[in-house]
Amino acid sequence: MSITDTVTAEGIKKRLPASLKNIDIEIYPSLDSTNILCAERIREGCRPWHTVITEAQTHGQGRLGRSFFSPTGSGLYMSTVMYPEKDNKDTALITGCAAVCAIEAIEEVFSIEAQIKWVNDIFIGKKKVAGILAKGMFATPSHPDAVILGIGLNVYEPEVGFPDDIKDTAGYISKEREEGLREKLCASLLARFYSAFENLSDPQYVEKYRNRCITLSRDVTVLPSGSDARIEARALDIDRAFHLKVRYPDGREDTLSSGEVSVRL
Repeated sequence: MSITDTVTAEGIKKRLPASLKNIDIEIYPSLDSTNILCAERIREGCRPWHTVITEAQTHGQGRLGRSFFSPTGSGLYMSTVMYPEKDNKDTALITGCAAVCAIEAIEEVFSIEAQIKWVNDIFIGKKKVAGILAKGMFATPSHPDAVILGIGLNVYEPEVGFPDDIKDTAGYISKEREEGLREKLCASLLARFYSAFENLSDPQYVEKYRNRCITLSRDVTVLPSGSDARIEARALDIDRAFHLKVRYPDGREDTLSSGEVSVRL
């Protein structure tokens, strides 16, 4: 009998801590994007930690306007709604903490080491297995400030394989299917996100990120936002806001808060 590893709200909730057992979880066979549906739920007045999960996305959202490949039956694609206090609205801070939560959840459930590529990619070995995107929605008369935290994880190898443009860089977490694995992973992620969101200023998250960031101490190519420029640099450090400190060949140093870097692993 083939193992499908189904995902249900009940299966996730029974694995959650008491503080999260009453959250609202929606699960769909397919959506355009879990982020888009979460934005609709915010406009409707959803509660904190409202979570949307889907088996497949037709327009999964990645950073810098890219799409995230989200085929059916192989991944975990989810978005969660947070309502931050005034000091917790920095999406870079949330993204950085969420990356630490993601590698710890993967290691807890699958007993395999994961690492972070600045700023939001999760790698196992030399392959990207997950991406994270935190998006802010700002207050209007009808809803308060909110942050949507989206994460897509390639749990199993897609039956259709990876598209040609990412087949050399994309990977997956587990070679073997096991019933309940994706529910365990989802519950671990939510529990860790909840704990991190309550303690975003805790320096342990930056330290853990720094220790697991494969970008550091490497030569990188900086791709500034809104530009076609490619600038060579050396990745030096991660600051307390999860920004990347780099040094250019002429000795100048810069701290990157956005954009992207390419690194040869």
